[in-house]
Amino acid sequence: MNQAPSQENRFWQTLAVLYLWRWFITGITVLVAIISVVIALFLPNVFTSSTSLLLPPASGAGGLAQALTGRGLGSVASSLLGGAGGDYTRYMGILGSRRVLEAVVQKYGLIKSYEIDYPEPGRNLEEAIKTFQDNLKIEVDEKLEYLVVSVTDKDPKKAADIANFMVAELNRISSEMFSANARNYRTYMERRYNKATAALDSLQNEMEAFQSRNGVIELPSQIEAFYTNVAQYRMEVAKAEIAAEALASQLGPDNAQVLASQQVYERSKQQLEDFMNGNDRMMQVSFDQLPGVGREYAKLYQGILAQGKILEALTPLYEQANFDEKRTTIAVQVLDKAVPSAKKSWPPRAIIVIASAFSALMLCVFFALAWDYLSRQKNTISTKLAEAVQQVRSESTHQKG
Repeated sequence: MNQAPSQENRFWQTLAVLYLWRWFITGITVLVAIISVVIALFLPNVFTSSTSLLLPPASGAGGLAQALTGRGLGSVASSLLGGAGGDYTRYMGILGSRRVLEAVVQKYGLIKSYEIDYPEPGRNLEEAIKTFQDNLKIEVDEKLEYLVVSVTDKDPKKAADIANFMVAELNRISSEMFSANARNYRTYMERRYNKATAALDSLQNEMEAFQSRNGVIELPSQIEAFYTNVAQYRMEVAKAEIAAEALASQLGPDNAQVLASQQVYERSKQQLEDFMNGNDRMMQVSFDQLPGVGREYAKLYQGILAQGKILEALTPLYEQANFDEKRTTIAVQVLDKAVPSAKKSWPPRAIIVIASAFSALMLCVFFALAWDYLSRQKNTISTKLAEAVQQVRSESTHQKG
């Protein structure tokens, strides 16, 4: 029954203490508010400009992806060429690379803008890059799924110019990387194309010599159809081999895509071997069972067909490789170009003043209550402290004795 009055008394005592200290609390709070206003007014305004980017609608993989899609290797071309389409991670990596950051610092004189001046060689550039990284934000909008590049600077025009410059650098560097990969791919395809052409010419010459010696031998249409299928299988093996070797040269032997393409290549070889061993309804005899001259003719005939199919498959790839090497790619499309912001992004002066004044008010209230408590408990605290000191001294003397 006495607890409520006791709590009520403490409440009114607290109000009384605050009332007695009202001028101190009000004065300090107002003083801090005024100081925070002055400080906030001296804080420089900074502005943030942003540009929104989208991936282009089509990938730069070209003919290679189309040719290999049927074998489940449509992503091989993008891996080889590093095409314009793909994941935003690639472009975020380019935008955040030292190559781009250093270009921004040098072009826009950020060492001077950030007032960085160290005597050690190279440190000014490093510090400017670090400071710029604090003023740079690269993120992907989770809802609309576009890339946003935001730059903050004291000069709103400079912030917008830097953001747009970084997008231009992104497209330029991505195009350079794509062209370099396309050039390597074109060189590889050129070797394979020339090799296939030479092999076809050699087989055709052998067929002419064979026909001159033995005359033209007409095999049944069933055998011709059989070797047409053999040629098709060999074309599939060659395409799988191309994909495996090309990926290995670009990504290394331990890459997951390389291992997958090698498995496709091994399966293609196994299918060809099964077919050649007579495991087919159309021709249930193995290649080794064909007699004499017919076997030699069949070997030449199926070799010409196979090389023709390989050359047929390589020709559009080679032409596409030449085209890819010369064309210019665009990494991202600008949805919203960065423009100078008319509204500052920092400092939030009103929030700074309110937060400072509120903090000062809370500290003053705490100080007033703590001072009142210590004043009222001064004698008790002194007595208990003296008793505690005496006890410690007694225990210390006892332990020494």
